[in-house]
Amino acid sequence: NVTLVDTQPLEDEFSSMTSSPLTSSTWGWLITLRQRASHLSLPGPVLHPITGEVVKVGRDPSCYLVVDEMMFSGSTDEDLQSAKISRVQFQLSRVGAGVALLDKSMNGTYVNGLKVGKEKQNSLDHGDIISLLQYDFQVYQYVDESRMRMKYP
Repeated sequence: NVTLVDTQPLEDEFSSMTSSPLTSSTWGWLITLRQRASHLSLPGPVLHPITGEVVKVGRDPSCYLVVDEMMFSGSTDEDLQSAKISRVQFQLSRVGAGVALLDKSMNGTYVNGLKVGKEKQNSLDHGDIISLLQYDFQVYQYVDESRMRMKYP
């Protein structure tokens, strides 16, 4: 039995933030820091709930979060192009009470400016910044759901 979820944001007093639907199994959030050119009209960050055991992020349409090539529009740096993003750039998974980022890329995933390394893991903490391809190309910020619930019950 499949339940379809409306993924369009509702217009309300929180319209400065766009978010996908929250489910009871949400354990974290990725906030898109680098807007796509087509999203320049959005007034605030885009929030993506993290659910399930493993969440993949990359160029492949099968990924939960697809890195949009428009993030790279205007880049003249040959190392900072959408084609350099791996089909699966990285994946997030729950490990006990924590969260691990596994780098699946050839060209680099960074947490707080430090390169993780292909097939290596890095634990993620609330507020960590995830950069792609270069240490300073910041794309996502990780927000831990349990930390937010403790601070804002």
